[in-house]
Amino acid sequence: MCMVHAILTKRYNILFFLLLVLLFVFELSLGRCLQEDAFISFRYAQNLVEGHGLVYNPGERVEGYTNFLWTMMIAAAMQRGIDPIDFARYAGMLCSLILVLVVYLVSHRHDTVCNVTGGLIAAAIVAANPSIGFEGVQGMETIFFSLLVTAGVLLGVQGRSVDADFSYKHEWRIIWSTLILFLAALTRPEGLGVFCLVTIAALLWAFKHNHATCLRWECLVLVMFVTLYAPYWTWRYNYYGWLFPNTFYAKTGGGLWHVVRGIKYELQFLVYNPVIGFLTFWGISCLFANWRRQRRHRKLLSTKSDVAPLGLISGGVIIGYLIYVIIIGGDFKPSFRFIIPVLPLWAVMLDLAISRFGWPFLNRCIRLCKYNNFFTNTQRTQTVFAMIFLAAVVFNAGFSLPAIIKKMHVAAWDLTARKACGLWLAENAPKGSVLAIHSAGIIPFYSKLYTIDMWGINDVHIAHKKMPNMGRVHPVGHEKNDPVYVFSRKPTHFIDEWTYVTKDLLPSEMRWFRFKNKDFPQIRKRYRERSVPLMIDDGSGLQRYWFNFLTLVK
Repeated sequence: MCMVHAILTKRYNILFFLLLVLLFVFELSLGRCLQEDAFISFRYAQNLVEGHGLVYNPGERVEGYTNFLWTMMIAAAMQRGIDPIDFARYAGMLCSLILVLVVYLVSHRHDTVCNVTGGLIAAAIVAANPSIGFEGVQGMETIFFSLLVTAGVLLGVQGRSVDADFSYKHEWRIIWSTLILFLAALTRPEGLGVFCLVTIAALLWAFKHNHATCLRWECLVLVMFVTLYAPYWTWRYNYYGWLFPNTFYAKTGGGLWHVVRGIKYELQFLVYNPVIGFLTFWGISCLFANWRRQRRHRKLLSTKSDVAPLGLISGGVIIGYLIYVIIIGGDFKPSFRFIIPVLPLWAVMLDLAISRFGWPFLNRCIRLCKYNNFFTNTQRTQTVFAMIFLAAVVFNAGFSLPAIIKKMHVAAWDLTARKACGLWLAENAPKGSVLAIHSAGIIPFYSKLYTIDMWGINDVHIAHKKMPNMGRVHPVGHEKNDPVYVFSRKPTHFIDEWTYVTKDLLPSEMRWFRFKNKDFPQIRKRYRERSVPLMIDDGSGLQRYWFNFLTLVK
């Protein structure tokens, strides 16, 4: 039996290595397709390095980022002369590979999973999901944050596994878990919510069994986290002056409409990931059937099992986080980046549910199958079905891959075109020019001009404005605007979101269609249209494009 286990483990490791290679090759094939919002963090880091402080525009303290630790890492790289694009891209790729490794090791070392699927199901759900690879090269903190959440929660679960007298086996892992979740809270504000969910679940676990030692440990963890997090929160509140980041105010305010949108967002995730949805439904059904059978025989699940804290803590984090995503209304990207932070935990739970509860159900079905003779060997049966599950998870990638590839091409083109526009403004715009733009990432970063963010991510006034149709218009998270306020500040240049670069010179009657609205006659009088030629490499070599914008008439 030991020899069989060793052979299977070797095969599992080989297949896992192939999954890592698949993910790495996929990320390399995506190229430089960083997201627009990544350059907002780059601009904050750039201003910090140049001595202006952690600000978007020098002299204005607005918290238009939600990734403090990631931004500080980028600033450290820029301080050493490293290109922020390369740093963010390769750091994200590295984090994605480590994330898959963590998921595999945790699942593989669990006895029940190791004897059935070897942890490959959990690893494949993460590694074969195109969203993981795509977000890994987008330059954002999503994968880094997911890694911290996954490692922090799973370490906390391992630290809270109990021995025969219901005492924690690995208390120091709880300390490490707290430190990692503190880093997660520095990376994104949701990290604070993850820690709270873990603490609440652990306290419920300890209160249920009324164990004083466990309660003391949870109180110690709470004091430790507050001691670490309070100085950071105090600093950011005194520095920016608001309880929450400016992005929170800019992207919320839709009330019930945001909830409806959030539900649609998560349902869409299941549509694009039907295998994950099926395995989740099947795992919950098997768990419920097992609970009914245990109750019928008056045998409850062992409360001292290491599965219990894993289910309570990890399950609590997953459910709580998904509820939070519903409340904030989801996101506009096809990669479902708001769900990715809990997808690795979700994968671990699915692998465990399949191995512990789903396998007995399969074995009972096999006994009734007319091909029973083929499945008389238990090890052969487990291997066959494990490979079927693994193939299904890999096949699941095909549902979302087309949308990811399409988004990749759009992001790559935007980076190329907007960079060219930003560099032109940096060289040709008069000193002291003010730029008004909706996508306030790439062009402002390269132009280094004072910028009015027309979606309010980096503007306090727009972020706090009440919008009548909030939660019902698109794009998601970029619904607030106030053009009258923006143009009352007389920006020198205005770049339209949809016609900033064109292959052909547009006739004047087709350009700036938004300014034909009756609300903007005075604004149009103060601005004139301008188009300048740019040589941009669109993949087929340098081609001439037109950079279109409005210029203030003095």
